Amino acid sequence: MDRPWQAFVCAAVGGAGFGIANTANQVSGLTCLSGAARSSIALAGSPATFGFGSGATVAGFVIAAADNLRAFQSLYLFDGVTYAVFALVVLVGIPNPRRAKAAAASDREQASGQLLTIGSSSS
Repeated sequence: MDRPWQAFVCAAVGGAGFGIANTANQVSGLTCLSGAARSSIALAGSPATFGFGSGATVAGFVIAAADNLRAFQSLYLFDGVTYAVFALVVLVGIPNPRRAKAAAASDREQASGQLLTIGSSSS
């Protein structure tokens, strides 16, 4: 990056990625927990703070040790790849509760229809 606008664009894209990933993380945590256990989500701030601090520390050491532009760009590329992997995990691995409820309702309707058919054929 040779120009300030490039840094601004990278910061904007990184901020948007963080905002999306953070929101998805909170929603997936709430989705996976029962109503009584949702209060434990309040503890999620501590590991996140530790992650930000340790990530910034490691990144600082990488940049200081390499002392060139390629290391800095590689760090941003690695960060982008981790966001993409996290997005795939969320999209593929987290069940959609609305879809599960619709499937359960469909199964109940199908089962009651079968019972109605069995009951009317035995009469």
